[in-house]
Amino acid sequence: MARHVALGEPLVGHRGQVTSVAFSPVGRTLASASWDWKVMLWDLTRPVPVGQTLEGHKGPVSSVAFSPDGRILASASWDQSLIFWSIARHMPLAEPLRSQGYWPWRVAFSRDGKTLASGGDTGGIVLWDVAGRNPLGQALKGHIHQIVALTFSPDGKLLASADRDSVILWNMTHEPPLGEPLPNTSGSTSLAFSPDSTTLAVGGGFGDLQLWDVLQRTKLGAPLTAHRSDVTSASFSPDGLLLASASRDKTVILWDVSRRIPLGDPFKGHNGSVSSVAFSPDGKTLASGGEQASIFLWDVDPDSWMHRACSIANRNLTHVEWKHYVGADAAYQPPCPNLPGPADSP
Repeated sequence: MARHVALGEPLVGHRGQVTSVAFSPVGRTLASASWDWKVMLWDLTRPVPVGQTLEGHKGPVSSVAFSPDGRILASASWDQSLIFWSIARHMPLAEPLRSQGYWPWRVAFSRDGKTLASGGDTGGIVLWDVAGRNPLGQALKGHIHQIVALTFSPDGKLLASADRDSVILWNMTHEPPLGEPLPNTSGSTSLAFSPDSTTLAVGGGFGDLQLWDVLQRTKLGAPLTAHRSDVTSASFSPDGLLLASASRDKTVILWDVSRRIPLGDPFKGHNGSVSSVAFSPDGKTLASGGEQASIFLWDVDPDSWMHRACSIANRNLTHVEWKHYVGADAAYQPPCPNLPGPADSP
């Protein structure tokens, strides 16, 4: 139970650091971006690359994001371009968009898929009309450094952005959007909204992960601390019960959100910094990408954990183990019905 297991060998195909991974909202397709200037699509039912590599950028690709319906993939590159890809045809939908003199570093789709946000090295955030491929008004100004993280809330009301000095929450129901900084968020490196849009996880440059109450703009307790270097990426599970974080310390950590503790040991397999993490739509698989052109798939299905624990221990979990891995609030239920009971008592 304490040791997380990769699902097979790493996905091999890129020739440079994997900078971003994203699951399609539908099906079992994973997109990956890399310093090798390429975007790849993976069929995770096997898992193998889907079709030809998506090539169109003339520089490292820094970010990928699927539209909510899974039909379009957006990619951003240091060549100052954005490309909308047709997933069905594996082709650009049109000529690359030029990002008006900045390097787009992060991209994110709005809930309705009509708007794409892109943020880059100048600190500005451009909102794009996906259908018309045109900027929607002036760039959002509030940051002065490179945008390192960008994400819409699942309810579509907020856009969160971060540079090294601050995190700003933009009210997307206002025209034009209004930005309000969160206090004391310098050194932020990653962002993730909970599925219900009420909590924002902010990863920091010292290995910490702070949870925020979005409505009250207040911190939810002390930071989650386990990483030994920058938190580069974070992702909530679809049910909001788990939070995954990636770090330059070469590890991924899975957190129990309610108990605010790591679930088991850190995921180890990467030989360098881990750049990106993402949960599959069913919440059973976690993908991580990083240096050495590596992409790992991890089994995060609790039922699989239980089955594996039963096979390894050849007995039921003790009450102490149950409280640690399942939670003290959950009534004890022997997870291995055909094996001996626990040696301890409640």
